[in-house]
Amino acid sequence: AGAYKTRKLRPVEMLLVVHGFRSKREALQFEWAWQHPTQARLAREATQGLKKKDMGAAKGKVRILLEMLWLSQWQTHPLFLQFTSPAAAALREAGGCPVAPPNVTVSVAPLSELPLHSVCEDEEDDEDENESS
Repeated sequence: AGAYKTRKLRPVEMLLVVHGFRSKREALQFEWAWQHPTQARLAREATQGLKKKDMGAAKGKVRILLEMLWLSQWQTHPLFLQFTSPAAAALREAGGCPVAPPNVTVSVAPLSELPLHSVCEDEEDDEDENESS
């Protein structure tokens, strides 16, 4: 459904990347909660007080992201928030966003400087389980 939703908006520019999750499952849960903040149990708290029209624009999405990062389930380990340009990072100030929590390292760098993916132990365990079934 994602490609269908963004087909008319192409070309799409990636503004930021959040990485450092302990498992692929945790990253996907975060992504789904961020994309569906009013439906996701994990994100509802982060959207309280926001109007629906404020949640759709890029600065609203950045604000929701930063609010979500303050929730307890995302503060258990270090995460990394990389904005892909200074203009993308400026959305933090424009949207009245909170600062990132202490467990989140924020940087501004192009996508080419994104660290390469490495398979963590949880993902290896998931792959082993899938192969044996």
